[in-house]
Amino acid sequence: MTQQLIFETSNDTSVVDYYAPNDVLVVKGGAGIDAYLGLRNGNELALGYRLDAGLYVDDLTSAESGSLNLETEARVEYTKGDSTFYASVFASGTLGAPYSSFEYWFASATFGISAEIPRLLSE
Repeated sequence: MTQQLIFETSNDTSVVDYYAPNDVLVVKGGAGIDAYLGLRNGNELALGYRLDAGLYVDDLTSAESGSLNLETEARVEYTKGDSTFYASVFASGTLGAPYSSFEYWFASATFGISAEIPRLLSE
């Protein structure tokens, strides 16, 4: 289970070319599940998924400024000996009322290998 309460603000109210929140409130929560499966050959497969949803408000003075904020992540890992191969995808988006299209979205994918390297320096 996850819960988040985030408040962002900025003293700079001028228009800038970067994200400078001015009284933004995010309240969301969700759930995730992880599974670790031991394979017959001694290797391991791990799977994970998380989904969070909540409210994104960018104008605390207006009752109509709330948007639906969604965030999801999926991950798979395969461990063989001292090496782990992994891949994950992440997506986040904010849906404005009437919740038919994204006002903002972000997505990313990560792939990698974690391995023990041989000791290159002697003691």
